[in-house]
This record gives sequence, structure tokens and C-alpha cells, in this order.
Amino acid sequence: MKHIFNKTYSKMFTYVTMPIVVAASLFAGYLLAGDYLDVVTRNPTFVYLSQRLAVMYCMLTFVLIAGLCIWMIVANTSSGLFANELHEGTLRLLLSKPVSRYELVVGKIGGMLAGAMTYLGISLLIVLGIFTLRAQPDQDILIYLLKYTFVFMLYGAFVILIAGAIGSFLSTCFKKKVPALLVLALIGFLIFGIIPIARTITQSLGVYDKMHLYLFDLNYQFALIFNSFTQLIGQLSSSAGQIEVYNVFTNLFKSVPTDIDITLSSGSLMVLNKALSSVIVVGGYGVLTAVLYALSFRRMKLKDVS
Repeated sequence: MKHIFNKTYSKMFTYVTMPIVVAASLFAGYLLAGDYLDVVTRNPTFVYLSQRLAVMYCMLTFVLIAGLCIWMIVANTSSGLFANELHEGTLRLLLSKPVSRYELVVGKIGGMLAGAMTYLGISLLIVLGIFTLRAQPDQDILIYLLKYTFVFMLYGAFVILIAGAIGSFLSTCFKKKVPALLVLALIGFLIFGIIPIARTITQSLGVYDKMHLYLFDLNYQFALIFNSFTQLIGQLSSSAGQIEVYNVFTNLFKSVPTDIDITLSSGSLMVLNKALSSVIVVGGYGVLTAVLYALSFRRMKLKDVS
């Protein structure tokens, strides 16, 4: 099993994926530092500055780092975990060696998960490194962002488990990698790209809440999972800068009328969107992930390779 684990792990680091992840991380770190340098010239309070940075860091991580980049890396690897072996006829060769099907499945899935976590760690370190080098923040700000980096690793691990479960299962259903990869890629683009745009349109037309489309809003559901982890640091303030842009990609907040005694220029207040329960969403995806891994193992156990 150790050989299978190591081979799967090492195959994830290619001349294509590494530059993409590094480039995306450099871009995210550059944007985070740029926002900091822009705001710090206005002599803001520490609370406002830290909250604005947190919102920006959350948005970049949710959409770009732990979103599209890590999702696509997991999709590319997990979709071919077993499909490639079946298509190329190497599964029979592997099983002819002193390796059980359980060791084969666990070794491949374990190598894929470990590789994705390595990518996530490298990416977040690059973001913080570029931010630190360009912005030269004070120690308190850096410690504050390090706390968020830790919870981002926890959230990223959850996303990797989910994407890996879907990809592993699909890899046992198709005889080639491409169909499984296309399905996973479509899901990723739906969650982090297409759905936010569609939601903005349906909300402007007044049909999003009326038709209870949040029940099918995968982007909002993943944002709830993300928020359940970031709340370990504290709830983001709706008054922080970039919160409206962040909300476009998450739907975590909603605008409600203010009390008649409260005077705000906007006439409304942003509060946490509780259309769905984060506990139920996290639990539901956790169960789904466990079921898909179990089904992957069962299908590989019963797979006829003669």
C-alpha cells in the first residue's frame, strides 16, 4: 500500500499543475497586499483593517485557492484513480501482486488526499509570503491572518474530502478518465463561478427566494461550510470593506430593513443569511462523502478484472 500511496502522491505534482497553483497564489497574495496598502494609508482602526483583510482573504481563499485551484487538482487526480487502471488494463497487473483491493483503494485515495493537502498548504504559504513581503504588516495583523490560514486548512481538507469522494466514485463508474473529469469540472465551475452569476440574476428578478432556489444553491451551501470554519475566529463584520463583493460569491449575508430609529445612509443592514442550517449542510455533505467512499471501495471490491 505504501508504494501505491507514494506513486499516487508523486504523480500529482506535474509541470502543469504546479505553475498554475503558484501563479494563482502569487496573484492572490498580490491582491491581498494591495488592498492592505490601499487601506492603511487612511489610518484605519485595527478592527476595521483586520476585518477588511479577513474578508478579502476569505474571498480569495473560498473562490480561487480552496475553490477552483484545489477542486480542479483533486478532480484531475481522483477522476483517473481507477478509471485509468481499468482503461489501460494495469489493474489486473496491480492485483496480481501481493496487494489487496482494500490496500489498492486506500493507497490511491490516501495519496490523492495527501497531495491535495500539500498543494493547499503550499498555496496558502505563498499567499502569506507575498503579502508579508509586499505589505510589510505589523505583527498583530500577521498573527491575525495566520489564524485564518489555520481554519482555511481545515475547510480545505473538508473540500478535498468531498471532491475526492465524488471523483473516486465516478472513477469506478467510467472506463475512462475524461467523463469523470468533465463531471467534476462542471460541478466545480457551477459552485465557484456559474451559480453566483445565476443567483445574482434570479435575485434581481425576485424569483430566488420566491422559488426557494437556495435549496439547490451549491455555492451557498459550500459558503455555509466555509463560514462554519471561519466562525472559529469570529463572525465577519458586515460593515467591513469588500463585504458586498464577498457576498456575491457566497450569499452569506442578506439585506434587511433597519429599525426606524436607526439612521443609515443605505437604509438597510447586512445580516447573516440563515436560509439553510450550516449544521445540517455540514452534516449532510459529511454523510454523502462517507457514503461515496464506501461505494467506491465496494465497486472496486466487486470489479471483475479477468
